[in-house]
Amino acid sequence: MYKKNYSLGLFKSSGRVYCEDMEYDFLEDKFRIINSKAFRRLEYKTQVFINYIGDHYRTRLTHSLEVGQIAVYIAKQLRANEELAEVIALSHDLGHPPFGHAGERALNEVSLKFGGFDHNVQVVRIVTQLEKQFPKFNGLNLTLEALDGILKHNGPINQESKYYNQLKDILDGIPIKLSGNAFLEAQIASLADDIAYSKHDIDDGVRAGFVKMRDFCQIEMFKNVYDKVYSEYKDVEKEVFKIEVLREFGKFLVENLLHQTKSNLKSLDITEAKQVVDANEVIVSFSDPVKIQLIELKKFLFDKVYRNFPINRVNYKACKIIQDLFTYFMNYPVNLPQDWQQKTDLKNEANLATIITDYIAGMTDRFAVDEHRRVFDLHDY
Repeated sequence: MYKKNYSLGLFKSSGRVYCEDMEYDFLEDKFRIINSKAFRRLEYKTQVFINYIGDHYRTRLTHSLEVGQIAVYIAKQLRANEELAEVIALSHDLGHPPFGHAGERALNEVSLKFGGFDHNVQVVRIVTQLEKQFPKFNGLNLTLEALDGILKHNGPINQESKYYNQLKDILDGIPIKLSGNAFLEAQIASLADDIAYSKHDIDDGVRAGFVKMRDFCQIEMFKNVYDKVYSEYKDVEKEVFKIEVLREFGKFLVENLLHQTKSNLKSLDITEAKQVVDANEVIVSFSDPVKIQLIELKKFLFDKVYRNFPINRVNYKACKIIQDLFTYFMNYPVNLPQDWQQKTDLKNEANLATIITDYIAGMTDRFAVDEHRRVFDLHDY
């Protein structure tokens, strides 16, 4: 199927919103992402387990790095642009608030009157407006392709999308089409995310003692991998055995994705990048049986890990922190940090809510806990 120099990837950018002269467009995008404050804060933001519970649990930062490496490998195999795929993968969680998905739900609930909160929308705000590194413009001035991939890595944005108008306002003046398929690199980053968390949430759940590795054998594809590794390495140290099973499970998912995606490309007769965007369906995918089993795996993780009572207890406290902070600053905006007060008219309720949402969303877990203590503890300030 592949010809010499054949590629479905985007290897030349159409530019940036603000014109800059540089030789390596997507590599520069990567530099800007990893040097952003939002990226550094991911080190202290929850993936599933609160950061301070243990040193070996994943954080948003380590998760993003894992997604990036998986995306690079898949892109290389599909002859897509590895650098662009990595940029989108490294960026995809920049908008997450503290305390993981529980924190996102809480922030969405308290800000619902003002449009709600979604971490994917917040990423776009961060890279186009909130990060301040350059004297001539706000945001990171990423390539239009990186912006498009960040925006649509979970699929096209149509007028029925909940945050369509919000995104349209954020991107006002930026020549990006909200509808249409994502580039191949963005689709790769999206499923690299699925592969990464499927592996490491199993690992973290076992580490926490919520489940045992063999419990996941009720899912056929995992059982096949587990049995294969057990037949060869049943006498090795338990931790090494676990790592080997997860490594083989990751390889299985990647190989299935590559096989199915190449089949999709062939059946749709796609030979250039533009055809990927114009296609009426997602190109990068797992086979149907694996899709079904990944849904089963996610449900099992929800029941046994994400909703385990110690996690629920922490999530309740986390939600309370976010709810308390949002309500407090809406009622007493003059107690926001001075530089945040200067960003808006404090008398405009909608604008104030946006600033407070940005402030809370940017917090790390530990900063949110400390800020809550500073606000509500008489002995702190």
